[in-house]
Amino acid sequence: MNLIGALFFGQVLLLFGGNKTNNENACTTIAAMAHYAWLATFAWMNALAFDLDRTFGNADNLQKVSVGKKSMFLYMIYAWGSPFLIIIPCLVLHFCQCTQFNFKYGSASACWISDGTANLLTFGVPAAIFLLVNAILFGHTVVGIRSTKRATARLHQDTSTLKRTTQELLIYIKIASLMGFTWIFGYVAAFTGIEALWYIFIILNSLQGVFIFISFMCNRRVGLLWSEKLRLTGMIATQKSSTSGTTDRHRASSAPGTQMTGYCSSTQSDLHQDGSEQQLKVEMKV
Repeated sequence: MNLIGALFFGQVLLLFGGNKTNNENACTTIAAMAHYAWLATFAWMNALAFDLDRTFGNADNLQKVSVGKKSMFLYMIYAWGSPFLIIIPCLVLHFCQCTQFNFKYGSASACWISDGTANLLTFGVPAAIFLLVNAILFGHTVVGIRSTKRATARLHQDTSTLKRTTQELLIYIKIASLMGFTWIFGYVAAFTGIEALWYIFIILNSLQGVFIFISFMCNRRVGLLWSEKLRLTGMIATQKSSTSGTTDRHRASSAPGTQMTGYCSSTQSDLHQDGSEQQLKVEMKV
């Protein structure tokens, strides 16, 4: 959810605020916030890459590693806090203009970092470092998953090799959708000048949220959990309605001249997950 929030924040600022160049102060604010949002997005992708590698990179840790409140808190400090290490110096450079380094938020054409070299150093290089680390962690995660699959292959001999390979490939695609690898097209397009790559980059990068939704929300486990959740909500609503009706009947039975026997019938149902929640956590990671 943190990654989705940062990604949504960055996309909205670029789509609806990137052209507010008629107001200098507003443009500066939007540019700085967008810069922070996209750095936070890369930081969250890096945090997820680390967590996936920590969980699946070593087959021995698959059942041992879990993300507790402490780990999540550390991830949040890292992902939401580390961009300030770049944003604060950039703001100082923007307002003081005390060095020969040409850095400024906002320009006549867009509310972003105005100078190309400054954009490369303060955004392109950090993003490239995140992507490089993500690629290394992704490779190690794939090796760990492959080892686990080979170790459990004999338990799934009734499944065809093609089906197992397809399922494994889908796992890798899901993980890759969290790593931001679509930005590689942007780097290649910027350094090669191939215009077609810009179109591929824009389309794929703008659909990253859609890819994440399809990969981690459109599956059977999530559907079953939603079904159970809605069923439980309906049962609670029915119970409340039944309780309210019983109270009304009880009041009516206490009125003079009225002979009516009221009773309260309520049904309680526990939501038996049988490991579904833990399975969902694994599914959301893979």
